[in-house]
Amino acid sequence: MKQTVSEIFGVSAALLTPFDHSGGIAHELMAKHASHVLANGCSSITLFGTTGEGASVGTGERMEALARLLEAGINPDQVVMGIKADAISDAIEELRAGIGQQCSSFLLAPPHFFKGVSDEGLYCWYCAVLSEFSGQELRIILYNIPQLTGVTISTQLAARLQVRFPSLVYGVKDSSGEWSSAQGFLTLKDDLAILIGDERLLVRSAGLGAQGCISGLANFYGKELSEMMQTGIMNPSIFKLVEILVTVPIVPAVKLFASHIYNVQQWLNVRPPLTGLNNMEKVQLLSDYENIFKIRVGA
Repeated sequence: MKQTVSEIFGVSAALLTPFDHSGGIAHELMAKHASHVLANGCSSITLFGTTGEGASVGTGERMEALARLLEAGINPDQVVMGIKADAISDAIEELRAGIGQQCSSFLLAPPHFFKGVSDEGLYCWYCAVLSEFSGQELRIILYNIPQLTGVTISTQLAARLQVRFPSLVYGVKDSSGEWSSAQGFLTLKDDLAILIGDERLLVRSAGLGAQGCISGLANFYGKELSEMMQTGIMNPSIFKLVEILVTVPIVPAVKLFASHIYNVQQWLNVRPPLTGLNNMEKVQLLSDYENIFKIRVGA
């Protein structure tokens, strides 16, 4: 059965992953934050994507975190689980584990250790993974973020996979930050939900049929991003903030905002190999944040 993309996907928060001072996931903090973003403009949360430091979180930890979120009352229909694996068997294992906990939506990155691989090689990898789930109705979102993976998901590959697995391949998240890439994927909008990762491209993309976004800033600005989609008007404060964030290490920067918004120091913790911002970077970033939103940080 062919997937339907008639319903708007909406705004999904690429959920931050809080760590305690020993480096473990701070589950209570994570559940409170997830509940907050879902109550404030987001239609779903995406776990363990790039902003959630997914590449640094093991399969067992992911599944425990998902279980704890569901126990805290998060609806599994509002969860997209990030999957990053090079080995076919590892990707299958993570998908099965998520399905076993009632999750049906997944953000599936391409294998990324080997660089310069062909579309045919990527097609064979995805086919080997997805064939294990033939007959099921899942929402598999292909994750295009070549600046980090070193692997590009082409428009042609996405279209080919959707034809091969119509009940599984639901959409593409384009986090390339390139308008030409988003435009290319948007030619597939009748068959695939096109989701945007760069908030600066959201309004233009929505005007051409994009179904929504998976966004780091949705951790705090879900309502604003939803309004941008609905009205077709770019929020200048969001644009300015993204322009600043792309000049600094983005995960510790967004966690700095979380620490100040919630007044919880634990939010500053990142997991190696990432490191926190230095004091000068923190001061400058918070000053910029204050100037953009006309608030006094820490008030």
